[in-house]
Amino acid sequence: MQHRVDTTTAWVNRLQQLAPISAILTRQKRIKGFQTGDMVKAIVEKWKKVGIYIGRVAVRAMDNFNIQTANEVIQGIGYQYCKFIQKSDGYGYENRLISSSP
Repeated sequence: MQHRVDTTTAWVNRLQQLAPISAILTRQKRIKGFQTGDMVKAIVEKWKKVGIYIGRVAVRAMDNFNIQTANEVIQGIGYQYCKFIQKSDGYGYENRLISSSP
């Protein structure tokens, strides 16, 4: 029985070296009220990424986000520039222009 306990302890120690428990448990589902999948409009008026971006947000651990627009991914947009368009509900949405031709 002691051998089984020692073996289990050794495996736990190896696992903690590869993926520390503290790193796993610090992940938060929401960052500053946003979560991955929310539709946002980001108006960036200064710095390197000046522009207006509308798309799906992917939260990152450092209070900034990636925004997936229709054409590209913009990385490192601060949360203070983002406004909610729609909260994530598990479905994917896209903006489409529908022409009404006869």
